Amino acid sequence: MRIVKKLRLLGLCMVLGFGFSACGSSEKAEEVKTPEFVYTAEYKDMPEGVNSYNAKLAGGKIYYTKGIFDEATQMYTENFYYMDLVTGEEAQIPFQKEENEYVTSFSVAEDGSLYILGNSFTYEEESGNSTNAFKLTKCMTDGTVVYEIDLSDLLAGEENSYIQNMQIDKDGNIYLTNGDSKIWLLNKDGVQTGIIQVDNYINTMGVTKEGTVIVTMYGAEGIEVKEVDFAGKAFGQPITGLASGNGNMMIAPGLEQGLLVSNGSTLLSYDMVSKTSTEILQWINSDINYNNIRAFSALSEDQIAVVTERYSQDGSTSEIIILTKKPYDSVTEKTILTYGTLYSDDRIIEKIIDFNKTNEKYRIEVKEYGIDDWEQAQVQMNADILSGNGPDIFSLSYGASIESYINKGVFEDLNQYLEKDTLIKKEDYLENVLNAYEVEDKLYAIMPSFTIGTIMGKSSLIGDRESWTIQDLIAFAKEQPEGTKTFEYATKDSILSTLLMYNVEEYIDYKTGECSFDSESFIQILEFANQFDKEFVWDENAPSTPSLIAENKLTLVNTNFSDVLSFQAYQKMFGEEVTFIGYPTSSGKGSVLESNGSTLAINAKAKNKEGAWEFVRMFMLEDYQTSLDWGFPILKSALEDNFQEAMKEESWTDETGTEVVQPKTTWGWNDFQVEIYAATQEEVDEIRDLIMSIDKVSSYDQQIQSIVAEEAAAYFEGMKTAPEVATIIQSRIQIYVNESR
Repeated sequence: MRIVKKLRLLGLCMVLGFGFSACGSSEKAEEVKTPEFVYTAEYKDMPEGVNSYNAKLAGGKIYYTKGIFDEATQMYTENFYYMDLVTGEEAQIPFQKEENEYVTSFSVAEDGSLYILGNSFTYEEESGNSTNAFKLTKCMTDGTVVYEIDLSDLLAGEENSYIQNMQIDKDGNIYLTNGDSKIWLLNKDGVQTGIIQVDNYINTMGVTKEGTVIVTMYGAEGIEVKEVDFAGKAFGQPITGLASGNGNMMIAPGLEQGLLVSNGSTLLSYDMVSKTSTEILQWINSDINYNNIRAFSALSEDQIAVVTERYSQDGSTSEIIILTKKPYDSVTEKTILTYGTLYSDDRIIEKIIDFNKTNEKYRIEVKEYGIDDWEQAQVQMNADILSGNGPDIFSLSYGASIESYINKGVFEDLNQYLEKDTLIKKEDYLENVLNAYEVEDKLYAIMPSFTIGTIMGKSSLIGDRESWTIQDLIAFAKEQPEGTKTFEYATKDSILSTLLMYNVEEYIDYKTGECSFDSESFIQILEFANQFDKEFVWDENAPSTPSLIAENKLTLVNTNFSDVLSFQAYQKMFGEEVTFIGYPTSSGKGSVLESNGSTLAINAKAKNKEGAWEFVRMFMLEDYQTSLDWGFPILKSALEDNFQEAMKEESWTDETGTEVVQPKTTWGWNDFQVEIYAATQEEVDEIRDLIMSIDKVSSYDQQIQSIVAEEAAAYFEGMKTAPEVATIIQSRIQIYVNESR
């Protein structure tokens, strides 16, 4: 197995996360607690043509707009409807829009009345004059218009006049916001009574069960949740005790009081008096992909309605899901398999939901560690693994230091399952990708799809070699003329991280536990990194990447590509023959395979390994491998289909009936654009050869990265020499490696 440590120059410092689920089967009763209740899902299809982004839930009904195309008149119209969530009966709201009016958003009050925001744009060709009018209409479900208010004066002069959100409080007062400068306050009659200035971007807006309007906004310490004081025309103090979920928050009136809050993977109940939150459910454990949620609302103390929209290659599908609270022991029991991750990839979530719906014996439950504190998530993950409480299925997404886990026997050998599988034949898959996680004929993980990480440059400058050492890179940089950049956006820290993480096997032998960070080679890395700027300062007037390359002012590009189109684009940006030399390494090629989502492994201590394999194998089957819209598949036939699709020309027929070949995409910067047409056989052969030649996968050890960055700072600030810092780093990492063995 070839594993290199990685941190891209502009990379995301993310780590592996996995753990045990909050729920478990009887076989794990001694480890986890059986829940008292679960929420089961009942699915209802949305009517055809519904715009689920505008869907609102209120009073046991769902309100939405629906577009209908009349074949006879060849006209498209969009009207308001509502549907009873119990009976499924649909009714149209006879609200008539103006001819040029576009509904930007609407809200529903407790009594079922609609508050509709309309925008009308007109243009007079003769005079060249245009008008942009805004209107607020309140109407009842029978179509009766209570009032219409022209908002044009209210929004006049605003740089951003788009109303992002609108809410109605218990008294019928109206709150309008454009998200980044103001909240306009209107009373129940639509008369403006005040304005609240907004300094930070408003993320979401909602209402408590008691009818108080709440906003979530970006503050000095991340997401802040605040009440809006209508009478005082101001925000209240931030609400405490509510995890923000990295900003991915949705809010709705609570079950009996307070708020329902979705902070990403979790639905919480928040008590406005005690300032405490209680977990109600994990969305995925109720077979809901939280990335697809458009709205949710409590129907009763025991029922929650959710609106979702799911995308696929065939289009989008909207659903209404009714979650009903039931005693745990009343639900058909399945054997629970735990899937642990720092952050759930969307395609993994969809597969977990499909697995849970169709598998009669097993059910996957998820533990997401990285909700708020990613560093603490890794600490907890390590503790679970070392204590033997790890999940049945590991996600190695976003990189991890897995060598020590392999040495500890944490991972199950997957070759034994491949050998017995009647549908999956190992020879049908890219051997180099599978072998990247293989040690001594044991396969410890499977990467279902991948991208390619590499360093590239003009062949005229770096030659046609396939790899280089750190010393080669340092020598190359010294040879360049003054004023030439080796890497764009580079800093001391980013260069140090990149050079170390891609060549860490030179300084750590995980089999013996020996480290050599006090070596001359590592000291050279410190000295090379110190030549770069301390911080990157953005300059909007700086030359673009293509122009720097064209003038030989930038020699190397650190990049990642996931398809043939991006491969073509990078080659065209250089304008001549390109060498994918990759990252410095002491052996092998320098380019790396990078996980395109999740790389999966099975816990060697799992009690239901066959069930875990049933889940993992789903990602190797043809239907998954041929459905990827991002990244390269590992199934050889699917990869070849990918290449054939890239070579297909796209065209259109002009008014004379002539077929005109058109580009597949346009790619570039403000001062550089290139049209990308169907790939040639030569281009496909080149990328195929590159893929087949790579035998490394990327991974990232946050602890090692942190130690190196902390100690190197003293050298970069001139307080210690490079050898002194290297000695300290050697001591600290040696202790860390010894403790991890």
